[in-house]
Amino acid sequence: MKSKFKEIAPGVMVGKKITVSFPHPDPCWIIKSKEHEGVLTGSGALLIFSDEEKAKGLMEKEPEDSYLIEKFSWDVLVDTFGGTFSSVTVDKKNEAGFYQSVPLQKGI
Repeated sequence: MKSKFKEIAPGVMVGKKITVSFPHPDPCWIIKSKEHEGVLTGSGALLIFSDEEKAKGLMEKEPEDSYLIEKFSWDVLVDTFGGTFSSVTVDKKNEAGFYQSVPLQKGI
């Protein structure tokens, strides 16, 4: 079945009567290993949180000295991780437990 949506910009789809965008949080937070050797991912995508409390909530059962939560602006996140990840998984602000994938690009 052919899609009735057309991507007009990264993360922005339009149809005849509807526009769907996939916003990203700015600022955003990631979870890193304490030794800075890795970042938390899911299905190969970098996990991004819209606020620090959501990141802490995910890690509440882990010892606090085993990870770091780091804050980024969206553009700095793209500059830092864009060469490694093409997309990220983002929690949707104000909606617990709902995640979506968005391109890891500036300007969306």
